[in-house]
Amino acid sequence: MRIIFASPLAKLLGTRDHMITVKQRVTVEELIVMLAQDFPSTNAFNNDGGDEALIPYVWMVFKNGKALLNLEDLVDNDDEVEFIPPIMGG
Repeated sequence: MRIIFASPLAKLLGTRDHMITVKQRVTVEELIVMLAQDFPSTNAFNNDGGDEALIPYVWMVFKNGKALLNLEDLVDNDDEVEFIPPIMGG
């Protein structure tokens, strides 16, 4: 599965793309836990180093160009998942 990080997350992680291989479909929440393990030094994917996912509350998550609204949404190896900062205007 290809993971894409939009700025400023890409800058924080030092990469725009990341690959994860899963044997079966996983939830967005499980994917975020995997990313927390792959990028432990940033603490970008959890609250205070704990197990509770932070990303759904800070970043928008897209699967194959369509928004994912729930932590229970499923992704698999053939998907492209993108983490995008919320868009704010003034």
